[in-house]
Amino acid sequence: MSNNSIQHIRGTLAEHSTYTGRKGEISLITDSTNDRVPTGEIRIHDGVTASGLPIKLGTSSSPLTSDIYLASGSGINFDAYATSGNPSSNLLNDYEEGTWVPNIYDANGTIPFSVQYANYVKTGKNVYVTFFASGAFNYTSSGNVRVGGLPFTSDGGSFNGAKFAGNFYVRMLGSGIVNPGCVIPGGSDLIEILEMNSGTSFTANVSATQIFVFNNSSNNYFGLSIVYLTN
Repeated sequence: MSNNSIQHIRGTLAEHSTYTGRKGEISLITDSTNDRVPTGEIRIHDGVTASGLPIKLGTSSSPLTSDIYLASGSGINFDAYATSGNPSSNLLNDYEEGTWVPNIYDANGTIPFSVQYANYVKTGKNVYVTFFASGAFNYTSSGNVRVGGLPFTSDGGSFNGAKFAGNFYVRMLGSGIVNPGCVIPGGSDLIEILEMNSGTSFTANVSATQIFVFNNSSNNYFGLSIVYLTN
């Protein structure tokens, strides 16, 4: 490596337009925020190119080949692109995906389904969860069906998430319901299985005997996907 020292200077965009600088020199354009440096735009000089070369994270022809790591709570801020609505935040500061462990139960305890898969994706405050379970077994049912163990507690409010919660699938072997649906109560980690009337409200909670048969020979299938908000 050369023993030449790196020079650090600053100036306006107009002053940079004809400035070539020395090879390895770094400068700061004080009246530009193109690259969102707190006080301006950084340029690196090669001793030949007028105005220097902008420092960029990557381009379509020359993408980054490693991950970008951000401190907890930091993220990508889209405040310059808020063009409609009334946003309370433009910061995207969380993404993760993984698996979770559904607990299907009623008042009598855990219903012994075999969970085939249970996955989630969290983007910002939005959480998408899905699972599918099956099983043929004896079980003495009592009370309403719930699914606990959501990977994140829901945001506040009486009901959180869509009332028709995405996709809901069940093999209807029991006494039957007409319009199965589900909701997530505010501030909880469980899904309540309910029946909808002809409008948009729920008429009643749903018991396990309405949708399942527990006789060791009838295979029950139960699955859903839902999007909800977390804190």
